[in-house]
Amino acid sequence: MIQKLSAKIENIDSYKLALQLTLLNFILKPPGSWEIRAPVLILAVLGLIITNSIRNPFFWLFLTGLTLTWLIIDWPLSDNHAYLLFIWCFAIFLSAYKKDKSILGKNARIMIGCIFLFAFIWKAFLSPDFLDGRFLSINMIEDPRFSEFIQLSCDISSDDLTDIRQYVKQHVDGNLVFEDEFIFNTDCINKVSILLTYYSLTIELIIALLFLLPRKYAVARYRDYFLILFCVSIYSVAAVEGFGWLLIAMGISQSGDTKRVKLLYLLSYLVVLMYGEIPVLNIILSILRKS
Repeated sequence: MIQKLSAKIENIDSYKLALQLTLLNFILKPPGSWEIRAPVLILAVLGLIITNSIRNPFFWLFLTGLTLTWLIIDWPLSDNHAYLLFIWCFAIFLSAYKKDKSILGKNARIMIGCIFLFAFIWKAFLSPDFLDGRFLSINMIEDPRFSEFIQLSCDISSDDLTDIRQYVKQHVDGNLVFEDEFIFNTDCINKVSILLTYYSLTIELIIALLFLLPRKYAVARYRDYFLILFCVSIYSVAAVEGFGWLLIAMGISQSGDTKRVKLLYLLSYLVVLMYGEIPVLNIILSILRKS
């Protein structure tokens, strides 16, 4: 059975798989308001059922138009995911129109490299509050999506974390709820935020360089592994799985037909999917609390 599965994975066309995962992304995280979501969901489902349709350039031209409409409607508050999805759909349209798979792979490689390069520049040079750990430390306290991670990392109870969150959210010009009796030590949270800050900066810079380097350089062969590591590690903490799925689809499109890389990308897609649908950290936390 394992050999049959391995053979099937080897025979999967990376280009087609990238397109299918893009459509699956639309289904799992439909964009915009209902006026955009309805046609996007219909097209995505039809594209997965009628497999030949995903090679039709007009199919992707329509999706490109819908993602552009989403950007226009949400302007100027559109998030990074919206811009990336629009550009990615347009790149797929160009490759389908020209009937050239390499167009998508080249664009995916450059896009991934630029995404991580600009992210590194913004964090390392333009955001002093990120570089010194303040951004992540405050965000991990305020954002409930980090609750289980902080409790596991720093052995903090849910009640203590709630107290810290309420304290941090107070305005300095208002009446402090806790005043002087608040004595909880947040050193662990600060240390974890610094660790995550420099881990993210390091891996983002590595990914940017590896994806922007031509394939003729031997070190470029490791680009896929670092992107997979980034998705599996970062999105276990940051709950933005839709962005992770899109990065994985883009990564597959430029990875070639190497069986090992395709398998790892598929596994990473499933792992990121589990992060969004199954409260893994909460389950671990519950088990530890009972033991």
